[in-house]
Amino acid sequence: MECLLGHLARADLSGYYRHADLIALTSVSEGLPVVLMEAMAHEKLVLAPAITGIPELVEHGRTGFLYQSGSLPEFVGTVQWILNHKASLAAVESAAPKMIAINYDRQRNLRQFADQFLARIAQPELEHASSLLQQVQLPV
Repeated sequence: MECLLGHLARADLSGYYRHADLIALTSVSEGLPVVLMEAMAHEKLVLAPAITGIPELVEHGRTGFLYQSGSLPEFVGTVQWILNHKASLAAVESAAPKMIAINYDRQRNLRQFADQFLARIAQPELEHASSLLQQVQLPV
């Protein structure tokens, strides 16, 4: 049975992910969609438009599938292809959560950002590439 769902309560997500064959995103404007990260972490196949930050998250054919934004024929064709080949896509399903775990660990990423930020402000004599940043001085 195919069905498209809209917004769901967080408490209900695991049950829906468990029964989903494919998570499809049809946005025309996105940053880095958390819904794709959640689906990939649940070992679900994802299909999303190749816009903005999504190709950094979804590697076509390796961790999920991409289509050209605005192309209904490509979207529908890719959905049909995925559903027809679902039995042979276990490698994609298992690669996705590994990539999420490696690249999108919140604590590790925050720690790395903080370390880089503190190292940068600890060197006030360091010239910044941006003239605007050269004007900003933070007291340490």
